[in-house]
Amino acid sequence: MKEIYSALIKAQAQFPTIEKSKTVDTGTFNFKYASYADICLAIKKPLADNNLAFIHPRTYVDAESGERLWTILIHESGEQIQTSQPVPIFTDAKQYGAWLTYMRRYQLSALLGLASDDDVEAPAISEIDIEGKISEMAIEEFTRVQITQTLVESDFCEWLCGVKKVTDIPASQEKRLLSALKTIEEKNKRTVKDEAKHLPEPAVRGTIGTGSMKKKVGLPPYKGGER
Repeated sequence: MKEIYSALIKAQAQFPTIEKSKTVDTGTFNFKYASYADICLAIKKPLADNNLAFIHPRTYVDAESGERLWTILIHESGEQIQTSQPVPIFTDAKQYGAWLTYMRRYQLSALLGLASDDDVEAPAISEIDIEGKISEMAIEEFTRVQITQTLVESDFCEWLCGVKKVTDIPASQEKRLLSALKTIEEKNKRTVKDEAKHLPEPAVRGTIGTGSMKKKVGLPPYKGGER
């Protein structure tokens, strides 16, 4: 891995300051972040100048594990650095696309050591303590689960503590919020696994044995004569 690490060190020194063109207003505080397009535009030349490139393949594992999204940093020597994340099951193509963009941005930023978000932890804590609202981390966790599990924000928040927006959830309910989100995800995983177990086995048309011992397998008896 010597060559790819050496090339990455050089590329990181050449990365420009990445413009944070997107703004999130939680109602309690604002923070900015760089979009996936902003990141790709900023890093393309420094990576290429150091014989580096990246890809985001998706691979299917099996019925139980499903699909994984990968971010792979590649050097011309053939050396690679990679990270992956399980892909949740979606019924809506737009939500699937939104999740892919979200995770590509986070995986790529982590892999290359990019600061693509404002460091809002310290000011956010002081503001949340004053306002008595949940933390940015909890809001981001809700947003992630909302995308993957198709949650309706107003219905969920009203069920949780009688408010309409996640930004209105009081700090005293943060632990309950995170616990509820975890339960929803785990329940969905169990449901998917249970459904997969009850899928019918595919019919197999074929034979076993040879000569006088040959017989047909995998299909019910045929009443109209030999097949």
